[in-house]
Amino acid sequence: MGKEHLSGYIEIPRGLYDELTRQCREAGIMYEIADERQPGRRIKAEFTGQLRPEQKTALKEMLRYDTGILNAATAFGKTVVCSAIIAERKVNTLILLESSSLIEQWEEALNRFLEIQEEPPEYQTKTGRTRRRKSIIGKLQGAHDSMTGMIDIAMVGSLCKKGEFHEKLNDYGMVLVDECHHAASNTMANILNQVNARYVYGVTATPMRGDGLEKITYMLLGPIRYRYTAKDKAEAQGIAHLVFPRFTKAVAPRGKKDKMHPNEAYGLIRNNDARDQQIIDDVRKCVHTGRTPVVLSRYKEHALKMYERLQTCADHVFLMTGNNSKKEHRQIRLQMQQVPDDETLILIATGSLIGEGFDYPRLDTLIMATPVSFRSVVEQYAGRLNRDYEGKKNVIVYDYVDSHIPMFDDMYAKRLRAYKQIGYTVASEAGGEKQTANAIYDFENYKESYEKDLLGAVRSVVISSPAISGTKINALINLLRERQMMGVRITVVTWSPDAYGYGKADYWMQLHEEMRMAGICVEQKEDFCEHYAVVDDEIVWYGSMNLLGKENAEDNLMRVVSKEIAAELMEITFGVSD
Repeated sequence: MGKEHLSGYIEIPRGLYDELTRQCREAGIMYEIADERQPGRRIKAEFTGQLRPEQKTALKEMLRYDTGILNAATAFGKTVVCSAIIAERKVNTLILLESSSLIEQWEEALNRFLEIQEEPPEYQTKTGRTRRRKSIIGKLQGAHDSMTGMIDIAMVGSLCKKGEFHEKLNDYGMVLVDECHHAASNTMANILNQVNARYVYGVTATPMRGDGLEKITYMLLGPIRYRYTAKDKAEAQGIAHLVFPRFTKAVAPRGKKDKMHPNEAYGLIRNNDARDQQIIDDVRKCVHTGRTPVVLSRYKEHALKMYERLQTCADHVFLMTGNNSKKEHRQIRLQMQQVPDDETLILIATGSLIGEGFDYPRLDTLIMATPVSFRSVVEQYAGRLNRDYEGKKNVIVYDYVDSHIPMFDDMYAKRLRAYKQIGYTVASEAGGEKQTANAIYDFENYKESYEKDLLGAVRSVVISSPAISGTKINALINLLRERQMMGVRITVVTWSPDAYGYGKADYWMQLHEEMRMAGICVEQKEDFCEHYAVVDDEIVWYGSMNLLGKENAEDNLMRVVSKEIAAELMEITFGVSD
């Protein structure tokens, strides 16, 4: 992102300052610094709120630097900490937003947590009259411009029109960027490259981007100075954070499992009445047990269909999609806030609308009606449940696993990894009892518990592993020899020798024969083969790992005791149901 100027200087992004000076020192290169940043004007601002210990730590760390990012989970209180930063720096501040839905939230927080002893400035109306601004806190959104030059909230897209930057853009001593993972976008990067403030900070719950451009964010704003993860939040909240896997029976057309376009695959699940009914039944059970669910879909028409079918399932059912105007969204939020605790409520929405800035603490259940894969999206969606609320005993994500469709099965494996990273464990039943302390495993810590389950088998073990290896096969034969003598039936489901596409078929045939000679029943698959193990038709290990093949550092497994899930996997594999 650096560029050479006609003056002979090379412009380097502010976020590389620390690294550049460090490397100069280590290389013995002498350098001088001429600070030409905008110091801004002093303002009289005092913080009137109370910070929690972790917020105090965040504030202290951010103030050690002139630039950087506060990476804090949803419900951490980022606007509170930013208010405290303004009070400490005491310079005029510009707050940059990507989403207009955050304007009111920021305005409310600044008015609540800051006491600003300044007089609002005067301005000239279009007719030439002199007026005084009603508030120190100004706003810039579209044609509305009430910027005061003291503390202003601005939509990024409104700061540059027809190639001309707003006249006040470089008058501020500090710039705060909310949801700063958007900094890598062309619009915001253009603004941040123009900004000349002394202090430039960003805040976000999810710095990682699906397109991998987070390095640009760090260049523009600096590195992460303080991190408070969703896992930290889950632990601090003191209640269970659970994911309840719900296997669906959505299937791909014969012969198209690995050849489906994403739009075609999503069409299969959003136009699937049986899958929708499974979701509706789960929502009904949640409401019946006193929970407050939010149903998220990727598609407006799917959300509308859910809304129509859930109308009679709660006292209040709300729908938020892109078809609503901003005014209608505000009205819906106000109506939701007015619902008393003793009346049931369901919210159905498209994911983008309850992402950044959405705040309704009563929600305790997420119904993920369409699959996603990126960790940032999983964390953002699950973060809607993280708000503290009196009487909230746990939070549960209902995750619908479309395991018959390879693309969605792969996406679930990624979500499983994300759940572990943000502090969720697997629930064995909808009631919310977690199965074990570590119900989501990775390739480093699964083996002991997995082998203990295999050695505890009394009737049957079924292992479905597309890829296999001689080392793993020999280990399995030796591990389960005694169990076989006790009458335990062992079945291995794997690709047929000709289905691998690599290696020699003779080698795979030899491994198959070794298993058969050891008394293991071998079932061959020509195309799609699941990744799981089922012990005694009840204990399930499911994920992305080849349990009899080479492990991958990205692999994850969930362990859950569920006869229902076990039966579903048996039906997927063998085509019959008891």
